[in-house]
Amino acid sequence: MKMKAAVFTLVAAALPLLKAAGQSGTSEGASSWIFSVGVDPSHLDFRTRDPGVDARFVAALSRSLATRFERVTFKVEVMTGFDAPRGFRDTDGSLCGGCDVNERRRFASVGAGATVQLLRTSRFKTYITGGMGIYQNVATAKSPLSCTDSYCVTGGKPFYFWQSNRTSIGLNSGAGVSFRLLGREFFLQQSAHVFDLRGGQTVFPLTLGIGF
Repeated sequence: MKMKAAVFTLVAAALPLLKAAGQSGTSEGASSWIFSVGVDPSHLDFRTRDPGVDARFVAALSRSLATRFERVTFKVEVMTGFDAPRGFRDTDGSLCGGCDVNERRRFASVGAGATVQLLRTSRFKTYITGGMGIYQNVATAKSPLSCTDSYCVTGGKPFYFWQSNRTSIGLNSGAGVSFRLLGREFFLQQSAHVFDLRGGQTVFPLTLGIGF
């Protein structure tokens, strides 16, 4: 519920920016919506030793609009993602005496930035992008036993619970290429999202987007 409330708050914060972006286009066709989905190649392993898979998924909705500079566009973006649920064994007994632990992670952000077009041909455009935003990161890890106290013992087995819910100011950057296919413009982009200006969690999504 906390994550849903955080995402709702982030989206609510983004709506005025998205509305302003939609009303600020300076020329026909200069502004567009982009929806993208992807994975983090640095967290993509379907043959892990522990139960589950190491996989991180990301989706984003952004609004771009033209500026007075032909090769520069302004963007507002809402991003969300999650790690596939997985488990691990407390082999050294430091957490819960050798029990199995299930972990989950979810995150979301709303941010703004700019995109600079580099090279352009009749079919392709290359670009770089960067900006900053507000990030929400929620992570939990717990043993499968039911218990209300992190330090209690159930059935002779210890219970483990850990949770982190952080809101922070972060940075993002990326590089990509856009191309037209079947009358639509597609975007292939590699990005990096640093959740904390002091250097916290970083996500590296490789996404495929479509403009509309």
